[in-house]
Amino acid sequence: MERLGMKAVTTGCVLGLLAACAMPRTPSPEESGPGPGNDGARTAGRSAGDVIDDGLITSNVKKALVEEPTISALHIVVETRSGVVQLSGVAGSEEEKKKAAEVASGVPGVKQVRNDIRIRSN
Repeated sequence: MERLGMKAVTTGCVLGLLAACAMPRTPSPEESGPGPGNDGARTAGRSAGDVIDDGLITSNVKKALVEEPTISALHIVVETRSGVVQLSGVAGSEEEKKKAAEVASGVPGVKQVRNDIRIRSN
């Protein structure tokens, strides 16, 4: 019984770390400046479960992008909030941008994809 408890604690810690690593960094007040919407409370009003779910979705989207050979995943940023995935960064072509959105859409838990990837100009 004690072994099962330790496994649950370990799993919880791993999921927590995964979610924390997948969350975007909250800018300091100096970086974001004063004003509406810049209070730095990205998780305000969200349960721990929601944050973990979004972290897991973000990790799974990143993994799927890395595994797709036609996408340069190092140049794509993935953020998730309430199952809505936002892609940003730079792609080498319109096809790569579209493929990234297609791959992200296929990940379980993704409700919507906002594709803000820019096309690299040569």
